[in-house]
Amino acid sequence: MIRSLYYTLDHRLIIGKNQIIDVDQESPEAEQRPDYDSVSLNRLKFLIKERNFRQLEDEILRSFAEWEKKRYTQLSVEEKVREIFRIFRCENMLDESVENSEYFIDDAFYYAENMNKLAENICQILCRNRMEEVQKIKIDTPEFFEKIEAYMKEHLSEPMSAQKICSVFGISQTYLSRLFRKYSRTSFSKRLAIFRVEKAQKIMEENKELFIKDVASMVGFSDQFYFSRIFRSVTGVSPAEYLREMKTNQTEL
Repeated sequence: MIRSLYYTLDHRLIIGKNQIIDVDQESPEAEQRPDYDSVSLNRLKFLIKERNFRQLEDEILRSFAEWEKKRYTQLSVEEKVREIFRIFRCENMLDESVENSEYFIDDAFYYAENMNKLAENICQILCRNRMEEVQKIKIDTPEFFEKIEAYMKEHLSEPMSAQKICSVFGISQTYLSRLFRKYSRTSFSKRLAIFRVEKAQKIMEENKELFIKDVASMVGFSDQFYFSRIFRSVTGVSPAEYLREMKTNQTEL
């Protein structure tokens, strides 16, 4: 009797649906099971090969939404989840053993009150955790740091802060600080000051008749006196002294 009850629940239970199940009612002879058509299956494999985690997540969420719409049973969905895990493992996108994967799958189903939550749980295991791992690898590179510095140089005339850089590049301030210490051996604020002063020097060399306050504004300083202080801290001279020295050198030539 107990075995029959479990069998009935396995073959009729639908995740997230309130049901009254008649244990005496015969199970459907041909239970409808979720399946990927060849196009969807090939797309899933393609996205895995491309390591396109965001679109992979969208594809998995779409499949679960379709299975929910067709009222597939929990048993059937479990089979398809295991198939998805198998595909990820075959493409070397899942380091966990089959045994450990079963634990993950059990937890995903246990903590899912509906199909949408179940889909979120599966995406967290297969896509988001992996995406975070890959992202950490990609951002801890000289190339990534060069992108940050290039962005800073292109936007020197605009208000800039560590928070803004973190928002643009999707990293924390702690990680940003770590990148600057590793690849420039200085802080973000010091590096920004150097870039702004270097740009100011170039502007003054190209147009020696500009007012100091105008040069300051062009490199992101609203306060001329603060600009002069930063300029001196980087070069050892004030902007006015730098301009006079350039004019003197030009006259001597």
